[in-house]
Amino acid sequence: MVGTLLDHWRVGVGGRINPDRKEALDLVETAATLESVYQEIISITGEPPLALATSAIGTDDCVRWHDARKMLEESGVGSILLIFGTASGLAPEILRTCDGILCPIKGNSAYNHLSVRSAVAIALDRLLGDRY
Repeated sequence: MVGTLLDHWRVGVGGRINPDRKEALDLVETAATLESVYQEIISITGEPPLALATSAIGTDDCVRWHDARKMLEESGVGSILLIFGTASGLAPEILRTCDGILCPIKGNSAYNHLSVRSAVAIALDRLLGDRY
């Protein structure tokens, strides 16, 4: 399914209609497992990434966004692996492999479901915004 979607934007009509989206999706790489992604990052950077997962379910030990940003700035780690789930969340075995689970993104009500696209945008801004 991912290959079909990417082909639509990379080589199909989607890329001809929207060249900006084609350019962005040309950067996408797929992997069979999360472990293979982790190992690929190590092979490129020479060190493991800081692996942080997201969850809409808050816990007492979730990593606050400002603390995660501070971890990035002070750790000297060269890369971060942000792991996003879908509406049913990430499997517990994936969460156990992470360096931390970020606190939920909250609005002004108890409802806290976001599309993955929105969650990614907010997370990137909270972690990397105004750094450059």
